[in-house]
Amino acid sequence: MEAMKALERLRDLGFNFLTLERYERHVAAERGGFIAMLQYTPEGTVRQFSAAGYLIEGQIGVLVHRGPASFFVAKQKEVPATAELLERYRRFQRDLDQALGSGE
Repeated sequence: MEAMKALERLRDLGFNFLTLERYERHVAAERGGFIAMLQYTPEGTVRQFSAAGYLIEGQIGVLVHRGPASFFVAKQKEVPATAELLERYRRFQRDLDQALGSGE
């Protein structure tokens, strides 16, 4: 029941749910191009499975810092992490944490 409440809170915050072929046992929470994999726990809750990232051609681009610059990187592709993208990423993670009860 707790898992359903958390998923409803995410939906109310504008998150969409996807399934990705390579993560068929998990559900992906996506909003505004950002994505995080979620997993159900034996206790009946849902938690974040891996680091959130930016969706790049169907893959999760993780945030990487190189000197003064940051990028979202997935395999051979990368997207510069602009100030605007970083702010959206932080907002995505904050809302995800709050909805899952891990940001309190």
